[in-house]
Amino acid sequence: MSCDVTFAEIGLKLGANVLFDQARKFGFDTHVPFDIPWAEGRFPPPSFFPTRLPLLAFSAVGQADVAANPMQMALVASAIANGGVEMQPQLVREIRAPGGGVLRSFHPKVLSRPISAQTAATMTTLMESVVQSGTGTPAQIPGVQVAAKTGTAETTSGIPNVWFVAFAPGGNPRIAVAVVLLNGGGGGTAATGGTVAGPVAKTIIQACLSDRTCP
Repeated sequence: MSCDVTFAEIGLKLGANVLFDQARKFGFDTHVPFDIPWAEGRFPPPSFFPTRLPLLAFSAVGQADVAANPMQMALVASAIANGGVEMQPQLVREIRAPGGGVLRSFHPKVLSRPISAQTAATMTTLMESVVQSGTGTPAQIPGVQVAAKTGTAETTSGIPNVWFVAFAPGGNPRIAVAVVLLNGGGGGTAATGGTVAGPVAKTIIQACLSDRTCP
């Protein structure tokens, strides 16, 4: 279930150091190599929180001064899908000549190992339940086990930014995707990650799994 209070309380129990260190393991506040410029995610340093415990609780659920983008969250999803191993993002797999010959190939590179295989397996099971019977049911695909997490980020405008992070199929993942729709994606103040961003992720996953060129 998507309950901010629960995760806020867990964050307070873990403390700023643990949350910051784990965020860095996923690539927040570090340089993540990529072919084009992009802004890595941000999690406030532990020194920010000693007199700001309420903000630590907010940060534990991705609010306050935490920042992320779809690339960052797709990497997080892919690490969970990949048994705890986060791969370096790549824009292309190969460069071909006009005649079709391969001029250069780019091979997968490990970026980090943010979580254990056991933790990844547990998170996969929990994320599958989100789509089976939780806040992510709009992303259900017949015959495909989808694992996901919804997000509804409050903004000063009162209209949330809605998120959906997913991978599929659960037993043998081929695609990881992160969707964010600013200002509710047209859904207004009632918009949620599951109802608005979930169907977008579902469409992307279906397109990939039906395409033989999809990894």
